[in-house]
Amino acid sequence: MVGGDGMVFTTDGGSNWKLISVPGTGDILGITSVLNNWWFVRGSSIYQSTDDGSSWSMVHTAPSGTYNHLVSGNTNLWAVRSDGGISFYDYTAGIEDETRNTIPESFSISQNYPNPFNPTSKIKYQIPELSFVTLKVYDVLGNEVATLVNEEKPTGTNEVEFNAEGLPSGIYFYQLKAGSFSETKKMILLK
Repeated sequence: MVGGDGMVFTTDGGSNWKLISVPGTGDILGITSVLNNWWFVRGSSIYQSTDDGSSWSMVHTAPSGTYNHLVSGNTNLWAVRSDGGISFYDYTAGIEDETRNTIPESFSISQNYPNPFNPTSKIKYQIPELSFVTLKVYDVLGNEVATLVNEEKPTGTNEVEFNAEGLPSGIYFYQLKAGSFSETKKMILLK
C-alpha cells in the first residue's frame, strides 16, 4: 500500500506491516514489481529498489511533465507522463522516452527496416487500445523461429528489434496478432 509519505507492506497476509520510507516529494502514483525489483513513480522521477525497499535509487527523470501512472509486463515497465509521453524501461536496453501525441485509430504493422537486413532489423507496429500482442517470426516452411512480443501492450506505437544472428540467409515472415487483428509481412535476411 502506498501513500503520500511512503509505503507499507506485509509478508504474512496482513498480520504485521512494515513502513518503508521512500525518497522524493509528492504523491506516489504508481508502484509495481518486475523481476524481484520494486519500482515507483513520484513527481517526475522513477525509483527502483533491488533489496525489498531497504534502499532506493532514482533511475530516471522525465524529459517533460510528471509521471501519473505505472504499468509493468514480464520484463518491461511503462511510466505514463502528464504530457502524454511514455517512458519505457526494458531490462536489456534501459529507459527510452517517447512522446505519443496521437492515439492510433487501428491496428497496423509496418515493413521492417532495413530490408534486406543483416543481422538486425526493426519492426514497428501500432495498437489503438490496450491489447495482448504477439509478434512472431517464421521461416518459409512455417516453422516459428522467434517470438519478439508475447505480452499486453498499451495503446500507441511500438518498435522491436529482430536479431537473426544464427539464422541462415533467406525469406522470413513476421506476424502480428492482437485481438481479432492479424497481419503478416515478408522480410529478407541477406548475409
